[in-house]
Amino acid sequence: MDKRRKYERVSAIIPAEVTWLEPGIRIEANVTMLGRGGLELFAPRAIEEGQSVEVEVHLFAGRHDEGVERVAGTVVWLKVDLDGNAIGVRFAEPLTPKSHPLLSQYLDRIRTWGRTP
Repeated sequence: MDKRRKYERVSAIIPAEVTWLEPGIRIEANVTMLGRGGLELFAPRAIEEGQSVEVEVHLFAGRHDEGVERVAGTVVWLKVDLDGNAIGVRFAEPLTPKSHPLLSQYLDRIRTWGRTP
């Protein structure tokens, strides 16, 4: 784990929608890294550092609101590229099994897949 991080992150490709509160724009993106303290998004549009955002993570595609959890956070870094934008989001509060049961369960499963019994 990166020593700068308080929480471990795992690689992922999860569909998401991001809304930034000012000016109220909503875009589609993909979560590419996920941890209890934040995530990395890949999006077609840049979101400036310091913006407050809500990320709607779609863990089960095609099931309407089942498998959708929303997480509030702040953009802490941005890397602009010709192919798209990598965006780092720090959550307002760390994910817990009580606050975000589906995302917590996803993180636990991913971590255990890489371990041998």
